[in-house]
Amino acid sequence: WKSHIKHVLDEIVHKNWRFELFLSHRLQVYRTIHVFYQPIVWWKFAQRLPFLRRPCCTMLRLICGTNVLAINVKVDVIRSLRYCIHCTGDHGEYLLHFVMYCPKFSDIRIGLMSKISYNLSIDGRITWHSLSDYMKFLLMMGLDFPLDAQDLFCVRYYSCISINNMYIRRKSFEPP
Repeated sequence: WKSHIKHVLDEIVHKNWRFELFLSHRLQVYRTIHVFYQPIVWWKFAQRLPFLRRPCCTMLRLICGTNVLAINVKVDVIRSLRYCIHCTGDHGEYLLHFVMYCPKFSDIRIGLMSKISYNLSIDGRITWHSLSDYMKFLLMMGLDFPLDAQDLFCVRYYSCISINNMYIRRKSFEPP
């Protein structure tokens, strides 16, 4: 009898939570209806270059949040306290921190930035250097941007390989 009542109460609480979630104006993502679906850029990239299938899979994991970054794994800790395991500071291990700022991967990141800068066209290089770190991050994660198609391919190719290497290296540095 007690378990039945508890189950009914849990259902009522869950229904109320979903209803409030639906009505919330802060959570626009849950109320967006997508009529047209298209594959994500990394899916197309893996089809075009099958030898990059595993790095593209890593990129998808990072974008979708099915990875082992502290922000997604440590669910028993408040989200704002899920710090990077490699940094001494109070930096949350968000995707932006992992890709752009974590000092543990600075050598890979410096190599990535130099490869991208070296292989871009002259116009692409000027555009690349004028972008903020956040815009560079978005481009490396697959955002379409008004760059030449060859320059976008270059950014995606080198970022896919390097970020995959960072992710593999991160897993090897994890404490037991």
